[in-house]
Amino acid sequence: MPGRSLRRENTVDRSDDERADFARLDALLTELHPRHGATRRAAPPAADVPRRLAALWQGIGVSEVTVAPGARTSTGTAESRRIMAEVFEEWFDDAERRDRWGVEPDDHGPAWARLGPRFRVLAARGPRSELAAVLDEVAVTDESAGDDDPPVVVVRSDGRPVHRWHGSAVEWQIRQILERAALHRSARFDPRCGLTGEPVLPSVYPWLEVLGDGVWRLGEPGLARQDVRPALPDLLIFRSPAHYFALARSVDDATLARLHPPGPGRLIVTAAALDLDGTDVRRVPRDRRAPFDRTVEAIARIGGADVWVESLGDQAVLHCDPRHRTAIGQELTRLGGRVIRDETREGWQQAW
Repeated sequence: MPGRSLRRENTVDRSDDERADFARLDALLTELHPRHGATRRAAPPAADVPRRLAALWQGIGVSEVTVAPGARTSTGTAESRRIMAEVFEEWFDDAERRDRWGVEPDDHGPAWARLGPRFRVLAARGPRSELAAVLDEVAVTDESAGDDDPPVVVVRSDGRPVHRWHGSAVEWQIRQILERAALHRSARFDPRCGLTGEPVLPSVYPWLEVLGDGVWRLGEPGLARQDVRPALPDLLIFRSPAHYFALARSVDDATLARLHPPGPGRLIVTAAALDLDGTDVRRVPRDRRAPFDRTVEAIARIGGADVWVESLGDQAVLHCDPRHRTAIGQELTRLGGRVIRDETREGWQQAW
């Protein structure tokens, strides 16, 4: 049967491409966060996992990066039902929630009916008192159609109808995992800046593009969910602030003005007498600055490290690699400035 043979060959080729892309994703996660490689273990086997979802977990494994701290995920549908039973028990302790869902204290049947016969929990927090995720919601797959890459739906504690979050569980998870891995290695930007590159994971997540050495554009995969939308859904993620600054220094003024500062180092400093001349400074002309709450005034090199300078009159905000804060503070004194306050994001040490 030539037709059947051709379809089988196409499926094999597609599976090979996907496995190669999942291996590239695994390597990228190790670049972005050292805890991935240090804590990675094989995903537990489960016979009922949809094909592409199983390939993702086999490719990247389970680590402190692929699973959110305190979160519970499930590779099995039976375990997912146990998790949701605990979620419902927690939610329906509240009489107002029971009214919204139309359930009784000892009968959660209407809630189960909304989930359908077959689902898998992708994001729910534990222990019990924290099972409801941020915004009191749980992300689950809808596997009622038997797809090899099922859609993701969101279940909210406020009783709103269960609705689709995204059409692909694989794409949804890749987006979530990369955001988590790059929490302290990312920056927002205005997509109108025009930065584009070559796809890194074309067969599984074509919205990840390489822009330069150690810098990637992480795009949104066309999420169906509309009740919660980020103002700037795309991110620039990077191996280190040095890689991000190298890209920022290479673009024109109009593009630079549409970039946001890298995290997580943030110093509030005196600026009235601060003299950046002689610090390898790259200034952005005022007519090129985008109308953001935070705009770049200059990129300078202070204490041997690049810093992103935002002017606030007599004070300025310096965004930097947090490992260089001491050297930057010492050099600031020579330049006529002084650190007033260190607002570096907590937890950054775990990502370096």
